[in-house]
Amino acid sequence: MRDYRIHASSEREVIAGGSAFNIKTRSLRLGDFTRAEVEDLLGQHTAESGQAFAPEALDAVWEQTRGQPWLVNALAQEMCFPAGALRPRDDPISDRDVFEARETLILRRETHLDQLADKLREPRVRRVVEPLLSGSDAEYSGRDFEYVRDLGLVAPDPPLRIANPIYGEVLPRELTWVLQQAMPPQRTAWYVDADGGLGMDGLLAAFQDFFRQNSEHWIQRAQYTEAGPQLVLQAFLHRVVNGRGRIEREYALGSRRVDLLVVWPGGQGRAGRFVVFDMREGRTWAEKIYREERQQNGTPITVWGA
Repeated sequence: MRDYRIHASSEREVIAGGSAFNIKTRSLRLGDFTRAEVEDLLGQHTAESGQAFAPEALDAVWEQTRGQPWLVNALAQEMCFPAGALRPRDDPISDRDVFEARETLILRRETHLDQLADKLREPRVRRVVEPLLSGSDAEYSGRDFEYVRDLGLVAPDPPLRIANPIYGEVLPRELTWVLQQAMPPQRTAWYVDADGGLGMDGLLAAFQDFFRQNSEHWIQRAQYTEAGPQLVLQAFLHRVVNGRGRIEREYALGSRRVDLLVVWPGGQGRAGRFVVFDMREGRTWAEKIYREERQQNGTPITVWGA
């Protein structure tokens, strides 16, 4: 509402930058649902139709949307009426259904998500969002924050963070869309072990080779140069993982890192891997590319240089 324009007909004077009465307006934002309100909304559907939501599905809807009204309703619509069809009412909705609906909304680039992604090109949005994506320190004004908050891209309360995991998924995908279209084919089957697990060592070794050959070109072309290395890694992982699994992201302002969790069907246990991007001038690829085994508080971690 802050930046609207009123365009009259040719017979009227065009009024720009304010209301017709020259009164400075305040920016207003509809509040998000609370968790109780999300559960109440879904509970109304259950009461009316008899279709139940498993407890883990209710958890997933809340965690993925954080109560953003459009996302809550869009997810529920997609789960209960997939592709416009009526889902059998005796088929309870699970957390898997939530993530499948989430992916459908993102791939369809629904108008709401598409409009938010379009805002990423604006300098005042970039000043707030890019440090989150790269983990660097932020330098933005209060007006920048107010604008991005009013768009709903970041949470309204501190600390500064992406408003919800769905937006956290949309942002890197949109920023690397061109890269993903031009990236050489990466077939999921190449990195799946004989037991069906995801071979992360082979996947990261392939990424090292890809990054060595393409990083300079793609980072220079990226809209968010500072977050370029992290975005290239996420684009590469997305091409492989999202066919069967998913990537969960956690952005931490000022931490100099982005935490990624690769969720794979039937995966057993967790193994830590640390990818270090060395962007210092004068460093050779022989110095940048390496693989080391280290220990952190007794936990083995593989360090990958890039």
